[in-house]
Amino acid sequence: MNWIGHLAFAYIEGEKLNVMVFENRKKQKLSERKTVPLKFLEEDQSMKENLIPLSAPGKNEIIWFWKKGKTFCYDIKSKKITYETPEGHNAGRIRPNLIAFRGMKSEKNTNQR
Repeated sequence: MNWIGHLAFAYIEGEKLNVMVFENRKKQKLSERKTVPLKFLEEDQSMKENLIPLSAPGKNEIIWFWKKGKTFCYDIKSKKITYETPEGHNAGRIRPNLIAFRGMKSEKNTNQR
């Protein structure tokens, strides 16, 4: 996930989003865990299943989520979903990518033998 321009690991536990941000990629230093209450999950438990946090792009306190072909914008201050893409809209399409961490070996190189 993108957290204000930094790579971050995020997971949902209960009605909260937990985020650990890579503050220094070269030193592989993670921040302390940040916790964001997700009020909409208290109101609609069905939203929890397959909900993927995508991005918190700036300091305007919004978080983008993706679920089953739809993208949602959650406002942290108002604790509400403020925008939802129409059905079938591809704004939340996820493209897999990977960065290398110290000690990782490319699967491509190991399978070419």
